[in-house]
Amino acid sequence: MPNKVGQANQTPIALNQPFARHSRQEYQWVPPLEPRTPFQRIKHAASSLGTRIVDVLRPNSPRASDRVGGLKAADKEMVKLLAHVLDGATDVPTLAGTIQQFSASAHHVFHADKDENVTLAGLMDTRAKVHIEHMSLQDLQTLATRLDKAIEASATSDSKDSLQVLGALTGIHRQVVREQASRAVLDACKAVLRAAPQGTKAVTEQFDQALRAAGRALITLGMPQDGSEAAKSRPHALVKEILNDLLERGSLPRESMRALFKALPSATQSKLLASDKNKKPMFNDTGSVDALLKDTIAQQWRDLKQAVADHCEAVGTTNPSADLPRFSDHVTRLARQWPALQEHTAQHKLPGDRPLEDQVSQAFAQLTRLQPEQLQAQLGRLTPEQLVDFSTALESLGISNGCLGLLTAAIGKGEGESLATPGNYLLEACNHLSLGQTPTALDWLAHTIDATPAALKTHAAFGNSQWKKGAEGYTAFQDHLIKSALDRLDEKELKRLHTSLSAPRFAELASLLQQIGFTLEDMPDPKGDRIRKMGMALETLITELDRRVKSTSTEPTDDQPLDEATFEALSKLTGVRVFPSGEMGVVYDAPKAAFQRNLDAMLAKPAPGFTPVGQKGSSGVSEAMYVDLKRSNYVIEYPNDYSEPLFGNTEAFRIDQLRTNAELSADELLLLSQVAHQGLWAGVIAPQTSPQDSPIRLPDGTPVNLVGQPKTTFTVRRGPEGRLFVRCEQELSPVLALDPATGNTTALDMVKSGAWFGVELEIGKGQVQVSKPLTCSYALVPAAA
Repeated sequence: MPNKVGQANQTPIALNQPFARHSRQEYQWVPPLEPRTPFQRIKHAASSLGTRIVDVLRPNSPRASDRVGGLKAADKEMVKLLAHVLDGATDVPTLAGTIQQFSASAHHVFHADKDENVTLAGLMDTRAKVHIEHMSLQDLQTLATRLDKAIEASATSDSKDSLQVLGALTGIHRQVVREQASRAVLDACKAVLRAAPQGTKAVTEQFDQALRAAGRALITLGMPQDGSEAAKSRPHALVKEILNDLLERGSLPRESMRALFKALPSATQSKLLASDKNKKPMFNDTGSVDALLKDTIAQQWRDLKQAVADHCEAVGTTNPSADLPRFSDHVTRLARQWPALQEHTAQHKLPGDRPLEDQVSQAFAQLTRLQPEQLQAQLGRLTPEQLVDFSTALESLGISNGCLGLLTAAIGKGEGESLATPGNYLLEACNHLSLGQTPTALDWLAHTIDATPAALKTHAAFGNSQWKKGAEGYTAFQDHLIKSALDRLDEKELKRLHTSLSAPRFAELASLLQQIGFTLEDMPDPKGDRIRKMGMALETLITELDRRVKSTSTEPTDDQPLDEATFEALSKLTGVRVFPSGEMGVVYDAPKAAFQRNLDAMLAKPAPGFTPVGQKGSSGVSEAMYVDLKRSNYVIEYPNDYSEPLFGNTEAFRIDQLRTNAELSADELLLLSQVAHQGLWAGVIAPQTSPQDSPIRLPDGTPVNLVGQPKTTFTVRRGPEGRLFVRCEQELSPVLALDPATGNTTALDMVKSGAWFGVELEIGKGQVQVSKPLTCSYALVPAAA
């Protein structure tokens, strides 16, 4: 039975050999129960992790129990010291008392003849390091800030103990800086691993973060930054030592470390290896990391040589006239890996390989003899990415025959074709704008926005990396698309379009579209992004026309406002009533809880597959959906943004369409049918029959309930990774306003009034979840007297 000290949970001491063999199985340190303090986290760390020490103990030590007891007592004093500093203590006597208690408790750790390899300062640093490593980020930042104040106070104190306190706190400060640098380097290394698929530039940017963190730590510790070669190499040395520490602690597993080294450029690998010549500024030996880095470099060298040889052989044996995709792929890889091998060999001073160099020369000679006629028939088989990569590879290898010109022409043609579809839609919108047909123009502008992402993706594949930069890239591409479309108009057409869009109402419309888009995005509503981008496109179109066409017209300005038809078109596009004032139907949240309760109740008692009268087998859907198949609108949406409603005279025919075209399994179809019917909306309609607490109110503030004819739509689509979604929408229009207090009804404008509800559900693995939250809006416009 192990000896115990204290009264709390038992935690074994983890001592290094050789002393551990005397004590590991015999002693357990159990910290005593104490009232919790603001620094209980540190005390907990002391009990669970503070028992690790550096191998500073000799086998010919005093009795194991004395040394273990001394270490544990000293450890508690270190916890107190850290707690004092965290609490903001700066008075030297308090800090000195704790440091002296640490020294007294650690008496039995040292040999009577004074072990040369063990010092009090070294032991304090070791124990502080253990606790600091396991501090939360918040505690670590607080400790760093308050250590500076405590060090400043001890440096200016005239106490006889100030020098001892200053030395101890400086050692702790060193460990804090070390730990802050370690965490920053670890985060940067993880970012390197994530960035590895993006290429050398992305990797270098992330690893530079690690080097900058190391540089900041060195500056904080007062390391010389004189511009010498030694100073320049110190951040690399410190990063390597941190990596060694992370490897030994298990914070970065061995295979992850290998992947990190493999992702780094050869020049960076070389700097890491050479950095030790200026000695280590802070930490322990880096032998483990050095061995792993050298092994990774050697393996990379072997892999690169094999890859280059394989690609040379493939270039020599593949007929480009028969299999251009395979041929171009090997040429592209050869163009990347041969320079990488040369760089790797030079950076690490590795021996050359004459037979491989001859093999590469033969492959290059074959490429110089390549003729455009060998590629022409197969060009259509190359993707945009392959076209660009093949062209770039030939250019980088110095192959300037007619094949390069052929590829350049194919890339230009592909870029033009990628703009054709959205460009044609935009020109249709421009044509209708010129004719004053704004509602139709809005439809074509919406088609333009819908077709733009695919065009952007294709255009980006042709090597236009700027288009890939998120929202910024989209805006740049949209500008490019609009300019390209306007380039197709002659001077007369440009002037006519400019004259039409010079009317103030179109600038107002562009602003209104963006305003509505932002409002819908805040709901959130997926239509918001589309509407906002329509406004952006219209605004850019007006600006670009102003730049191209200098108006000399003396005609009076067309200051007519947007007409009723335009607002009807906006209401149709947004799903929310839009009024000439620019205001939208009121959005409210009240029914959400009732909707969720109704949904939970529907799923709690799932309905079985309904068997219609006269049929032997189940229809595969619930009875509620079966009876709704003809009175609600069911739509299937495909990945290319094309959608089509279910049709046919029988429910069985529509069910078969849904099952086949949406690729539904029997379980998915039955689960979908539990929710995709008009009963889903009972939760939002029910609250409207309750009295004065109704959220729906007339312009004068009177609470009312809405009574109307529902129009329900369920749109089924497949998302990423085959996930199944159904977008559920209901419109109540026309509606009557019922005053629940009096029973009186208020006549409403049947065109401008209504209520709209929308939600998206994900169907999968026996459960239904809300993927896009419920949105509710209404518009109540009293009828004209």
